[in-house]
Amino acid sequence: MSEDAHNSDNGSLMDPTVCCIFGCMDPSTVCLDGNWYCDDHGKEYEISRRVVEQCSYPGCDNEGLVRQNATGAFFCPTHCWTAERGPLDNEHGLNHPEATPAPKTAIVYVAPAKKALDNVLTRWQAIADFQDYIAEGLQVVMESNARYDSNNIPPTAAQYQKTLQGALKLIEVYQMQMAGYEQKKWDLGRVVDTCKPTRAALDKIKADKEHEAAKRKIEHERKEKSEEKSDGTR
Repeated sequence: MSEDAHNSDNGSLMDPTVCCIFGCMDPSTVCLDGNWYCDDHGKEYEISRRVVEQCSYPGCDNEGLVRQNATGAFFCPTHCWTAERGPLDNEHGLNHPEATPAPKTAIVYVAPAKKALDNVLTRWQAIADFQDYIAEGLQVVMESNARYDSNNIPPTAAQYQKTLQGALKLIEVYQMQMAGYEQKKWDLGRVVDTCKPTRAALDKIKADKEHEAAKRKIEHERKEKSEEKSDGTR
């Protein structure tokens, strides 16, 4: 984008510190036609000074935005492919291929395998299967709701998502109860409460720290006075 700096009318180089556009205090990075611009204003100036060529295809009045390297002629996006491939393709009726939109991936629901009455499962396996079933349904609902704006989600779909999230939370609580997590947490809190120090012990520790700090302060002040006296006798 940048060019060499041009001299001003009086022969001196222009100040390359800030953009020459009035009111813009951004640092200048590019010199175009003797003026210093910032990146944004430099790009705007380049676009404004560019000469727009007309498409060289007969009968086309569109802007020629694509330059052909072999001839130097300009063509619009519609005719640049035709001009590059030559008349042979035109005679056979070949045209620029149309862009096919990418197919949308549909969310396919796969029903879980039903459990038979003779299946033997532990409680952990059964609750894990149920948890996966709820989580898969929640994922489908969330992907479906992602198509809407956050403020325009249908009330029924939002309620489905909230209900499934609550079911997953309930399963997690049940799993913690099965693992005895709440009991272990209560036992740990009981041990901490039993081993905590008394108020008298905490007050004594605080008093000892304050006494030690005061003692160090007094010793420091005595040391400073002693050094001042020794400096005065010298």
